[in-house]
Amino acid sequence: MDCVTNPIFMIQVNGVILDKIVGKSGFRQGCPLSPYLFIICSQLLSNAFKFKGDNLGLKIAPLAPRISHLLYADDILIFSNTKEDNIKKIKKIMEKYCCWTGQIINKNKSSLIFSKNTCRRRKKKISMLLGIKESKDLYYLGIKLTQRRRSASDFLHILEKASSKLNIWGKKFISTVGRITLIKSVIQALPVYYSSLSLVPISVLKKLDKMCRDFLWKKGDGNNGLNYVAWKDLCKPLKLGGMGIQSAVESVEPLRAKLVWKFHNEPNSLLSKSIYAKHGKQFLHPMRSQNPSPTWKLYLSGAKALKNIVKWKIKDGISINIMKDIWLLDRKLECWPTFISNDIDNIPNLSNFITEGSWNAEKLSKYFGVDLVKLICNQKIDNDNPEDKLELLNSHSGFTLSAMAKNANSKKIEIDLH
Repeated sequence: MDCVTNPIFMIQVNGVILDKIVGKSGFRQGCPLSPYLFIICSQLLSNAFKFKGDNLGLKIAPLAPRISHLLYADDILIFSNTKEDNIKKIKKIMEKYCCWTGQIINKNKSSLIFSKNTCRRRKKKISMLLGIKESKDLYYLGIKLTQRRRSASDFLHILEKASSKLNIWGKKFISTVGRITLIKSVIQALPVYYSSLSLVPISVLKKLDKMCRDFLWKKGDGNNGLNYVAWKDLCKPLKLGGMGIQSAVESVEPLRAKLVWKFHNEPNSLLSKSIYAKHGKQFLHPMRSQNPSPTWKLYLSGAKALKNIVKWKIKDGISINIMKDIWLLDRKLECWPTFISNDIDNIPNLSNFITEGSWNAEKLSKYFGVDLVKLICNQKIDNDNPEDKLELLNSHSGFTLSAMAKNANSKKIEIDLH
């Protein structure tokens, strides 16, 4: 029996037969094979750019890898300069890709974003050549991509979602404990994704916290009630007398710590190579540039939270800052209540106290007290590692990395209280 190759369907609605529908092959939503088909097609497109897309793509730094395209399922970002030859080359690659896979570019959902330095005539010519309209910004995986600075208006949808939920709940009788539960389980989850990957303005996060406060203390008649407990006290952990509410403002840095840890653990990834080529490999103490990119600002924010929950395994000590890094027990030396010479600030790194793979007790005694020298000399030097290595302080705690960063911040609060 031969397979049906050209199926045609006709639908009858209220006794009227509609136009013919020609069946075609394609990706079906929810089909178990769809993820594998997307991967195969994505690899096909990547190979086309690799072998036929010479000089396509952009670099963010001279030593950074060239990025021609980014893929996620059927969402594709393509990068290029505005040379006509390159634009024609991209068009040819995409036409062949559509021919190979049976997919069609939806030009109504596609858009072009140009550099601010591109003249209007060039923009119009490229737009006509590709048949795609120009846009000032676009959404990719839920994140708005734009060349201008992100403002509070770009994140109003977070406040609108929170407001709609709070308005519905406000019409019902809910106890104070129930309101706290709703805030912790629903409202606090709204900005998590955006705060992790975007520079959400602090004003938006403060408004979200205010909405939660107002909802918590609002009376049954809709009037605002008294705030019997300060918001900062409610945001403390339960063991410190708080209610465990996570402030949207205070959660930003711990959420971004996961991104920085991923940079460190995947140094060969495209993103890590690009960022390190532009800003260097100073992991926990990165250099602050005069005009940092949004991605680098995210990195700086995450590194600030991450350095409280990671510890160095010592090899040669070249990468370790003596006072600001954790390498002895579970705390930075600058936090220790002990006598340390002020001249320690002139020592660039820990390698000055290591000689031929062992601690130099004579040098240590010039800068540290007797008890601290004994403790340092008992610290293991791992000569099996090729270099100093970072590890999480509580990798087997069962908490996520963001939760560990938040807990480390809570410990700081606890120390301040005592």
